[in-house]
Amino acid sequence: VDVVNLMTFDYYDGATHDMAADTRTAAEGLHGQLAALYPHKSSAKLWSMIGVIEMPGIDDYGPEETFTVDNAVAVEQWAAAKKINTLSFWALQRDNGGCPGTGGSDSCSGIAQDTWAFSHTFEKFTSGARK
Repeated sequence: VDVVNLMTFDYYDGATHDMAADTRTAAEGLHGQLAALYPHKSSAKLWSMIGVIEMPGIDDYGPEETFTVDNAVAVEQWAAAKKINTLSFWALQRDNGGCPGTGGSDSCSGIAQDTWAFSHTFEKFTSGARK
């Protein structure tokens, strides 16, 4: 296995989520699973086998699971520090603020944001500027 991608959204558990904290928790859990599978690999190598996929804005469950631009900043900084393999998001076309208050839309994030705010936030990670 080269990379395992976590899709850190659509929990559907009825709870209100801090999506950045839940991303870290999910990735730490995966890191632990990979450590059990590959005990000979270093912690750094295991982090480099993890990818994180976020859904910008209000996910399919609803406002309790809203990934904000502030969450994106926190996740990008954490991902760069851990040197994970991949940081991306589901549905590029959602990266705009065209429908505030709408959950699970295919065409917008459902939050007030600048167009491409999530892309520009993750750009530091994907461009290698932080690596």
